[in-house]
Amino acid sequence: MTSIAHLTAQAGSDITGVYRLICVKRAAGRGHEDRAHVTIADATGFAVCDMSINNVGFAGLTDLRTRFVSVAGRVMTSPSAMVSIDASRIERVAKPDRPSWHLLSRTWVPADALDAFDRLIAVLDRLEGPHVRSLAHRIFASQEISEPFLCVPASRSHHHAIAGGLLVHSVECAEMAESLARYVLPSHERDLAVMGALLHDLAKIRIMKSEGSSRHAIYGVTQEALNLEVLAPFLRRLDQDWPEGGAGLREMLAPVRQYGRSSSASPLLLTDLVRYIDRLSSGADIRAQSFRGSPAWRHCARTGQGDLVKRVLPAIHGSSGLQVAP
Repeated sequence: MTSIAHLTAQAGSDITGVYRLICVKRAAGRGHEDRAHVTIADATGFAVCDMSINNVGFAGLTDLRTRFVSVAGRVMTSPSAMVSIDASRIERVAKPDRPSWHLLSRTWVPADALDAFDRLIAVLDRLEGPHVRSLAHRIFASQEISEPFLCVPASRSHHHAIAGGLLVHSVECAEMAESLARYVLPSHERDLAVMGALLHDLAKIRIMKSEGSSRHAIYGVTQEALNLEVLAPFLRRLDQDWPEGGAGLREMLAPVRQYGRSSSASPLLLTDLVRYIDRLSSGADIRAQSFRGSPAWRHCARTGQGDLVKRVLPAIHGSSGLQVAP
């Protein structure tokens, strides 16, 4: 299996592989033969395949349900950096033989989020539990979920309010969950914590509208309710494979706001872990935005902690000549 990024060094070589289908367009033919340009992609880049529309597999490519294709052909030299393949065969694939996150299209990811995208692939590769890996595979095989997840902002103005911000925030949370889980969770819950952290804001693919999307943004519905709606078919399958995991993931994605009479805390440690990780990631981004362009020492002087600094410094201010930020 050859990633698209490695095809540039294989001009003239015959290749086979499974990739994500992006689009199919008719093209000028050779002589009287009708041709098509088929754009394919994976997590490393994209390529354009040239094929005859008389190819036995062409009809399946125009089916809107087709997400993945098996490609056989020869890598062609190209005057541009774009990879071109003279395809002898392109056929629809129902179930790819490699993790679906490796078949996410890098072209969907805004430039500012490319680093987070590479880290997403690494986080998912490190999942060990078979039930959680299968869950991730099914979720990221869905273009309706994965494409907006990679490109929408995490908020309109609060935190990570840039194209790709949801991806950046979600990956930060997943990485923190991965690091902390080994200290506070039993081994069978650690992958679930990573997935809960990664998906805790998934409803924002329905709340935040990506540029060029025709989907109507939803308002007036709790994020928790939308989390469960978006993931409903995947949670039902997880219930079959691992009922306790399905219950735990629901707890993280839609926790009760009041548990008992006197506390708002959830009884599940997984939920507390994701809640506080979310606050750390969003708080760090808010601070970075607030102090952008300011000297590092002012990052404290302008916060609540800075008020304490202002109360202590006057005692030494006269002798040191230190200027405290207003």
